Amino acid sequence: MSVTFVPSDRNKVNALTRVKKSWLKVEKAITATCRAGRDEVKELHGLHHVGVGRTLYLVRKVYPEVSRDTVQKVVRSCDHCQSIDPSPNVHELGEIQVDTNWTQLSIDVTHYRGEMYLTIVDCGPGRFAIWREIRAATADIIAKELEEIFFERGPVEEVLMDSGAALRSEVFRSMLDKWNTRQYYRAAYRPSGNGIVERNHRTIKVIAERGGISPAEAVFWYNMSPKSGQREDTVPHRAVYSYQWRHPRVVPCLTLSDGPESIRIEEEVWVKPTGARCTTKWTRGMVTGAQSCNNVEVDSMPRHILDLSD
Repeated sequence: MSVTFVPSDRNKVNALTRVKKSWLKVEKAITATCRAGRDEVKELHGLHHVGVGRTLYLVRKVYPEVSRDTVQKVVRSCDHCQSIDPSPNVHELGEIQVDTNWTQLSIDVTHYRGEMYLTIVDCGPGRFAIWREIRAATADIIAKELEEIFFERGPVEEVLMDSGAALRSEVFRSMLDKWNTRQYYRAAYRPSGNGIVERNHRTIKVIAERGGISPAEAVFWYNMSPKSGQREDTVPHRAVYSYQWRHPRVVPCLTLSDGPESIRIEEEVWVKPTGARCTTKWTRGMVTGAQSCNNVEVDSMPRHILDLSD
């Protein structure tokens, strides 16, 4: 048996089955790209009118090369999107409170259990509150109540309030101008602009509802208790008053007098009648108590010692 070596270039099988390597290479597919303009993005955005992020995601399903800036411009210029719950403008955060007590007041009108109240809160650190029940929220009534407070405690520099018709009336403005008090109105439909008095409404109403008491009594307890922990310097009434408020359950340290030595309790005395003349007959009465050395109670009625005789 003989074996003959046949070179590859002379092998008929190789000649019939082999192909060039260049023919076996897979060429990369050439993709036709379309650049999306504003019109194309606007058309796709019009299908749903979602926000910038969602629109960018959905548009890139069709136009992968679209930029975020293009989508953002289309969404911001869309009348439908801007007319229904648009994104708010960026604003600077500020504070309503002031550093000095009784220089700025925050006022408003609120309702509780069918009654109407004029609410006043000091914007200073003390946050002293005043609630006055009113018949109606008219300019005359509100101006009268606030002016009475100015008469009692003195005017403030500025009053912060909402844009209600009564508070913007000529009557109310004239009253504030009389006291040289500036008027500051919060933005319409934005209660947070007068947040101090709005939060006070919630606090007082919760105290009144939980305790089953009137708003006037709730304001009393609010002004007597500290705002922060047990700190005495945060009690609201101490911000505007120099004297101490007495707790109603604390018995005052007062002592009753035993009365004059010549008259004793449970003793009958002669009592001078009202408008008595020198010829008027005096009546008899029983001494039931003594308030001082010159003031005793006869039949539970306080009488001066000069109008009695034993």
